[in-house]
Amino acid sequence: MATSNNVLLAFPNRSDVDAFYQPVFLPGYGNWQDTAPLTNLQNRFLAYKTRSIDCDPNNSQFVIDLGNPVSGQPATNRMIQVVVIPNHNVSRYGTYTVNTYTDAALTNQTSTTTNQAWPVVFPYGSLAWEHESWLDGKLTPERGAFYPQPLLVVLPTAVLCRYVQVIVNDPTNTAGYIELSRLVCAPGWQPSINMKYGAQIGVNDHSIKTTSLGEVDFYDPRAKRRKAAFSIDYLPQNEAFGNALDMQISQGLSGQIFFSYSPTDTANLNRLSFLATLTQLDPLTAASYGYQGVSFNLEEVVG
Repeated sequence: MATSNNVLLAFPNRSDVDAFYQPVFLPGYGNWQDTAPLTNLQNRFLAYKTRSIDCDPNNSQFVIDLGNPVSGQPATNRMIQVVVIPNHNVSRYGTYTVNTYTDAALTNQTSTTTNQAWPVVFPYGSLAWEHESWLDGKLTPERGAFYPQPLLVVLPTAVLCRYVQVIVNDPTNTAGYIELSRLVCAPGWQPSINMKYGAQIGVNDHSIKTTSLGEVDFYDPRAKRRKAAFSIDYLPQNEAFGNALDMQISQGLSGQIFFSYSPTDTANLNRLSFLATLTQLDPLTAASYGYQGVSFNLEEVVG
């Protein structure tokens, strides 16, 4: 878990193929259906999923080589702080483990984390005893349909690794298989100065309303998307240019970023963390000598 409460922006996604590296999944780990292969995890669209043949943890795991180079480039370790799978079908009592290594034999480990797929989001005492989540503090499947529960690991500090292993342990899943969509393995930037008061987090609803001649409203429902807007008034200039400006240049409006409003808030981590894109590119502002003001507007990726 992150040690700083400052907002987290994780980019770029090292599991995606680019002009320099072509991450590949190692054979011999897990057993995934031919019609829903692991390569679907590298597709930016969440509709593309990978699906295991059953719920045996030996079959619901994978290892990805993040440092596999294209011809002419050197193989290398990659800096990683965040590993996340935004959508999945892991049940309320399933767990997952994320390990990072520098070698293909998986002997030189640089980090390991095991979490519950559905963490406690209602601390003890926050609910009336009649509430359906009072006993274990977890969302019910019904309410979880509105709050995707990401498989999320935020390391205290970034680590160097070439291989990332994900193991899902959910042998009693009633679906009979484990289904995952999208994989994000990324460095994380937590600004040295946190967002200022007035930061906003909320929901956009892109449903289309049409009013008939009889004044009846009809709706074309669309998925709701979380959104965030915040700014930092006085960020050291080199940090601002080396992170905020570089993020705008590399990600633009289409590049995906994993956003976490407050990475140490364990009760609200899944509520306030989501895969997103920037909705506008606000220019950096010279706030004072040696400092820049930066602003961010993000919206959740849901499809």
